[in-house]
Amino acid sequence: MRLHARKTTAALATAALLVPVLAAPGAYASHTTKPARDQVTLLWFMRINGQENPWERAEVAGFQKLNPGIKINLVLAPNPNGGFDTKFNQLHQAGTTPDIWSHLGQDGFADYFHRGLLLNLKPLIQSSGYSFGSTPTNLVNTYAKPDGGIYGIPSITLGSYLYYNKDIFDAYNAAHPSAKLAYPPVNWDDKTWTYAKMLDMAKKMNGMSIKTSSGTSKAWGFVDTQFPYMPFAWQAGSEMFNQSGSYATGTPSKINLTDPKTVKMVQSIADEFNVSKLSPPYSKVQGIQNTGAEPFQFGDIAMGITGGWGFRSFKDVKFHWAAAAIPWSAANTDVLFTDPYMVFKGTKHPKEAMQFIKYLTNSDSMASYIKGVGFTPSNPGFLGSWYSQYSKITGMPIKDLTNLVAGARKYGKESPNHLIVNFSAIHNFMKPNCIEPAFFGHRTAAAALSACVAPIDAILQQNSSTQ
Repeated sequence: MRLHARKTTAALATAALLVPVLAAPGAYASHTTKPARDQVTLLWFMRINGQENPWERAEVAGFQKLNPGIKINLVLAPNPNGGFDTKFNQLHQAGTTPDIWSHLGQDGFADYFHRGLLLNLKPLIQSSGYSFGSTPTNLVNTYAKPDGGIYGIPSITLGSYLYYNKDIFDAYNAAHPSAKLAYPPVNWDDKTWTYAKMLDMAKKMNGMSIKTSSGTSKAWGFVDTQFPYMPFAWQAGSEMFNQSGSYATGTPSKINLTDPKTVKMVQSIADEFNVSKLSPPYSKVQGIQNTGAEPFQFGDIAMGITGGWGFRSFKDVKFHWAAAAIPWSAANTDVLFTDPYMVFKGTKHPKEAMQFIKYLTNSDSMASYIKGVGFTPSNPGFLGSWYSQYSKITGMPIKDLTNLVAGARKYGKESPNHLIVNFSAIHNFMKPNCIEPAFFGHRTAAAALSACVAPIDAILQQNSSTQ
């Protein structure tokens, strides 16, 4: 999912290290009826997260009650600061590679696939009668390969959205009754909803005196915190990895950072921090993100673009908000974050692993996941309760939420951090050297981006040579 793990707070990084989590004692009572040699144990590796872990523990208990011969050893690791990847590699090197996991750290599907760690699940999908339900083919194919294999089963898919503060809109409209601003639209096909129109609205609300939970404050018009940085090119009508098949192979050889369309888009965002000052100072935005939070959640920003985790992050804020489609520039392509369950190629219990994945992705499990965790399942057939839940939170009609999510999946592309090998090295170089110098106002976007081409090309070429 997110490389920076904004969906968890930085405090989690100091939580317990590698922690095996056991289900309630009663869930194991039936184990005593079978000899130990008949017991199958699967290691399920996930991250420490206060919202996700209770659901995972409940799933372990429920599955073991139905399948007393299978024990699920849920092992958790912190995911900020590379902790998840470090623990995964420690387990692998010790010969105790997890049987089942998802990409929750900096490493993504491409890294695991190119390391030869993933089991082709297609035979198990066929033999077990597993159904993807109404999960769109493009999401299933995200983790398919040219050899015909399927190496991951989508569980959740988040889009990216423009979130807006209804209280700031309402305050502006109350002060300007003859020139009210409409809430941003949910229709991704509406080409009148443009980036320029969005900025014009942001300028009108920028600098308003507003009341927030922490007192009277100044409103900011807009902030763009999209992750990773490739959508800046997509929305400008370009592509940073433009070699044919880059996302399919995972090993592009070059990066395209000098396309004038991309440069213009990055410079426009930099100008929002430093010229028009529609956005809070980048130092403030960076500081908030370093804590695992999003700037929008503090109630003084009229509009902001970020990933679908915003629905969960903003669930309990003290102001009224809703979400809209990303506005059109040359395109309105958003980033999708599809998290799959993957199985270790060397697992001793592939059938049991598949049995557990079927349990985790069935309708009952997904219903409890939505209630407890709040992310959107990949299978639209399970989204009914999510729409109902977030309609109450946002005040948006269920029809609007349905159109919003469907449009994000229609226009979205899977996040490069899932599909490009060693993406963490690319991102960790790009952020301080290519993007932030422009956002801080230290260099123009053209200068910062052009200086990064050769170093990132070197990373990409090294990636290709080691595959």
